[in-house]
Amino acid sequence: MRQYAKVEFTLLKRGNMKRKKYRKELKSKVAIAAIKGHKTANEIASEFGVHPSMVNR
Repeated sequence: MRQYAKVEFTLLKRGNMKRKKYRKELKSKVAIAAIKGHKTANEIASEFGVHPSMVNR
């Protein structure tokens, strides 16, 4: 009979995670960069340190 190790993800539970809050200034800079359309969503996201899906919203 095989024995499998128990894996616990205590740090990844939803109750322990906090949502990241972004300032209005950063949001407006990201929005303006996205509206201009000179860069892709991935380029904008890496420049401002946000997830690419946040740029597309």
